[in-house]
Amino acid sequence: MTKKDKKIQTNPPDILLTNYVMLELLLTRPGEKDLIHAAQGLHFLVLDELHTYRGRQGADVAMLVRRVRERLAGENFQCVGTSATLASAGTYQQQQFEVARVASQLFGTVVYPEHVIGETLRRNTPHKNLQNSNFIQELTQRIFTPTVTSSQDYQSFVTDPLSIWIESTFGVRTESNSSRLVRAQPRSLSGKEGAARDLSQLTGIEEHRCVEVLQAGLLGGYDYTRK
Repeated sequence: MTKKDKKIQTNPPDILLTNYVMLELLLTRPGEKDLIHAAQGLHFLVLDELHTYRGRQGADVAMLVRRVRERLAGENFQCVGTSATLASAGTYQQQQFEVARVASQLFGTVVYPEHVIGETLRRNTPHKNLQNSNFIQELTQRIFTPTVTSSQDYQSFVTDPLSIWIESTFGVRTESNSSRLVRAQPRSLSGKEGAARDLSQLTGIEEHRCVEVLQAGLLGGYDYTRK
């Protein structure tokens, strides 16, 4: 046992960061009994990257969670899972239901859909009706007389008609039957299903020119994230 291990045994921490393999060892090794004893009445068990626990590994972790619950859980013991990529397709409510189903299997307890917290998105650019004739005119004029994106201040950048169109196309969209903002479906710039074709049809500007303008606009947004 290292000096660091001895220090942890002598002064058990309030929060212990580990992985499921080491947690299994902590529960089974005689030398860890003091640490396990100190963990009695555990309030929270947090699993990060919840989407990785699938198949055989998921079954192993599910059994481990149940052993932790049986051996260490306090009266108000709670399991928490975090993941940026766990949600499936469908509406937000459908995603909540599916995540709750998976979490219930993994944690060995009922997880209610309303307890699943998703991401909250907000626009950086103003909301505009992209089919509005005035907006289309502004967007067309913007493409015909491009500004140097890197020289714009932030306020000018986010109110730029091109920035508004880019965020509405590549960034966020309003979920059907709700006002909730969700991530837009990924798509390419060029090609039959590319965004440049949509921009070309909307403004009447050649598609190759729309590709160039979109590339410049996206790179301009990237530059602002680095400032």
